[in-house]
Amino acid sequence: MDFEIVKALDINDTANKVYNSIHPGMLAHNRTLESLSESECLGLKADLWTMSPPCQPFTRMGKRRLGEDNRSLSFHRIIALIQTVRPAAILLENVKGFELSDAWKELLEALFHAGYEIRQFLLTPLQFGIPNCRLRFYLVAKRRDSADSSFSFCGSLPVFEKATEVSDMLQLYEKAIIRLPPPDAPSLPNCGCAACTGKLKHISAPSEHFDEYLEFCRPLSDFLLPGNDLPTLQHVCQDSLRLSEEKVTKFYRALDIVTPDSRKSACFTKGYSQRFEGTGSFLLFPGENSMARTSGEANNNADDIPKLRYFHSQEVANLMCFPPSFSKSEFFGQNLPFVLGYQLFLSFIEFPPEITEKQRLRLLGNSINVLVVAHVMYWAFATRTEQ
Repeated sequence: MDFEIVKALDINDTANKVYNSIHPGMLAHNRTLESLSESECLGLKADLWTMSPPCQPFTRMGKRRLGEDNRSLSFHRIIALIQTVRPAAILLENVKGFELSDAWKELLEALFHAGYEIRQFLLTPLQFGIPNCRLRFYLVAKRRDSADSSFSFCGSLPVFEKATEVSDMLQLYEKAIIRLPPPDAPSLPNCGCAACTGKLKHISAPSEHFDEYLEFCRPLSDFLLPGNDLPTLQHVCQDSLRLSEEKVTKFYRALDIVTPDSRKSACFTKGYSQRFEGTGSFLLFPGENSMARTSGEANNNADDIPKLRYFHSQEVANLMCFPPSFSKSEFFGQNLPFVLGYQLFLSFIEFPPEITEKQRLRLLGNSINVLVVAHVMYWAFATRTEQ
């Protein structure tokens, strides 16, 4: 898909520094969305708005204040701009739980009245053969009076014809959330994932833990740095990746422990390396075993305490399917099918050297799975000639 970035906004200085190092000449601006004016947005003439609103108000670990959280102010501003500027297309990503929030209802009501055709998804990388559980909500919307307003998958959702009240519309859209890769969606060109190769067509509905997808997932070893041992990279001390025996013993019952042969890992969040429960997985060193888990706690005998380490930021980036470089020419050009086809690769993201390992992990924890988003974008926005 040909594209040109006309504006990028984020209030995270570290994220902007990384973005600007990757996209020379395309300056990411540090400003709040509340400061955007209607005239400024109209002047950009952007066809597609992509967004990932602050997820903390909707997360399991957060306070779940939903639309009342102050961090939702920027989202409310975007909703107002959508109704007046009316971009041709919209892509939104957020955590599971957003689809139950007041903010979600406000967004759908705005899209309903502004005349958009909508599709919504709850998808995880496990459904595309990636051994990482990162269940996320995606919404794609097309203005009904735009040149390409239809979707070529899942048939027609006659929401606008059936819904006479906003409450009816919300009920219809909640029931219509797509929870697995659509079997009639166009395959991403040159993609070798389980969804595009038709291996998942027999799955009619995902289970709570997506176990039916694991046989189609690659092992974690395909995404680890060489040797599956402590990475030897300049910007991080090897010892900092090890979990001390004290931490293993104290937090053992809360740890999600995986091996190189595992075909599933936990979702990595920005709290990884700072908290131990619900922030990501921990890798068992080669030759170790986790038999202590059967008793629910680690043995106090030092010889029996399993040796664990954090995932390195490059390994997390691999699991999130970042290509070796995410410059425009390589990301949407010749190298993209190479990445999506699951050839062995190492995504050495071009972080500026001053960005620490902790900062890298926080940025990745707040980021997206590139493979899943690539599929959603292609399903929704690729032209019929490209399909």
